Amino acid sequence: EYTLYRDLSLPIAAIYKVLGVSPLHIMIVNAWLGSITVILSYILARGLANVRAARIAAGFVAFWPSFIFWSSQLLKDTVVSMLIVAALALTVSVWKKSFALGGGSYGRTVLHWFALMFVVMGLAYFRYYMGYLLLASVGAAMAIAIGRALFDHRWKPAIVALGLVLSVGTATVVVRSVDFLKLFSTRHPEQGYVKQGLAYQRHGDLDQATAAYQRAIEFNPQYAPAHQGLSSILTDHSSILTDHSSILTDQGKPEDTTPEFASVASSLRVVASNELTEPILDSEKLQQQVAKLVLSSNASWLGRVRQGMIGTGGHSLIDDKINFSSFWDILTYTPRSLALAFLTPFPGQWFFTQGETGIFRLIAAAEVILIYMLIPAILYACWNLFTWKRWEGWFLLLFIAITAIVHGMTVANIGILFRLRLQFLIPLFILIGISGLPDIYQRFFVSLRRRFTALFSSAADTLSRE
Repeated sequence: EYTLYRDLSLPIAAIYKVLGVSPLHIMIVNAWLGSITVILSYILARGLANVRAARIAAGFVAFWPSFIFWSSQLLKDTVVSMLIVAALALTVSVWKKSFALGGGSYGRTVLHWFALMFVVMGLAYFRYYMGYLLLASVGAAMAIAIGRALFDHRWKPAIVALGLVLSVGTATVVVRSVDFLKLFSTRHPEQGYVKQGLAYQRHGDLDQATAAYQRAIEFNPQYAPAHQGLSSILTDHSSILTDHSSILTDQGKPEDTTPEFASVASSLRVVASNELTEPILDSEKLQQQVAKLVLSSNASWLGRVRQGMIGTGGHSLIDDKINFSSFWDILTYTPRSLALAFLTPFPGQWFFTQGETGIFRLIAAAEVILIYMLIPAILYACWNLFTWKRWEGWFLLLFIAITAIVHGMTVANIGILFRLRLQFLIPLFILIGISGLPDIYQRFFVSLRRRFTALFSSAADTLSRE
């Protein structure tokens, strides 16, 4: 369905324009974005702690199995992961720079504010609910910051915190109300579809040519070349091609006057599309986004989202009989949602490989084993960040917790959770990096390094004797 991928039309078109028309180019861009995610993780961890913490965080992100795998697929998960880390880094940067104004830093601070809004818009464009989750995390962390600032009679932190909430909220709501495809479309898009139809028709691909002509007619029901091209296919009169191709200019733009062809339009009963007449910023959509933001804390809304996910079916459903009708239901399910978010599939589900994607259960199981091994580091990091008494640590903790809980509550499908888990796992790796690994891990890695060094030394000695 075209409507399912409509929001991806612009980035795909940009990639195809620069690199050429091939799905392989999207995979190349995804791999490049994955590398940027590693760099951003390093920058964020170094800014919050030190180089050692940055290396730990970047190492986890770079070599995590599912991140490597999804970075090579034709999916938007990689760009979403990159935008999440960029949004976290810019939020922390804006907070820190806003308290260090002076000495010519105003311009850079303002630039970071605009960059943050741009990144949040991109995040909400590709996956709108992540914009809301980021807003909830910023709002919760800023509520703490505002409370402390007012208690200490410090007005500057309160103003900066309120500004961050408004910036993230505005970017999230507005981006879902703007039709970017229409904003960047040409004035006469029907012309491009007619040229496309001509190319398909000359190569004998009549199905694609018909679709292109019909799309052109949707944009302009009275555009003669589109009707003539469609008529040439329906009546098998290919000679008509030469009659209307001259109407197109060399640059692919229509002439000043568009020939009328109302008789064919009426005979084909074409309904005029209102895509070109609708405003780019739809006030009704803006109201819907605001209403969605207000209702997002409602238990029934959360339950509807969950039921929609359950309705997709499949062999990977879990807790599909659970529904939320009150705040108490959400509260009691929270521990279970955290377990689902981080630790599914559970050991008893590792070898259940039925369904089209059942083999991924084994891959997810291997990753879950790694998460089990990291549980001491995760608890150690959470405690350190909680007692750190710095806003940046609380913000990271809140983002990871809110994102994981919401995913565990709404995504009742193990396979989808395995793919979406990176949206809170990557920030968790950064949190582990800035908190430092417990001594048990350090002793383990030192012992492992010594064993490998001894093994390679022994192998080198054996080879030298031979």
